[in-house]
Amino acid sequence: MNIGVINESSKIENRAGLTPSSVSLLVEKGLTVYVQAGAGLKAGYTNEEYVAQGAKIVFTKDEVFGRSD
Repeated sequence: MNIGVINESSKIENRAGLTPSSVSLLVEKGLTVYVQAGAGLKAGYTNEEYVAQGAKIVFTKDEVFGRSD
């Protein structure tokens, strides 16, 4: 199964759809997680933190939607 995380479009929303530690748990279960570049920045998470936990970074929402189930 492929999971996707996109950037929040609301200017007042600072949460991320998944944290890097959540990504790690999903990847350990055999899922693939695609994160839009910068999706965690407002919540304090870098792209590198997501990659370190097994996420794959993509650059547009369309890429996330196209790869997610």
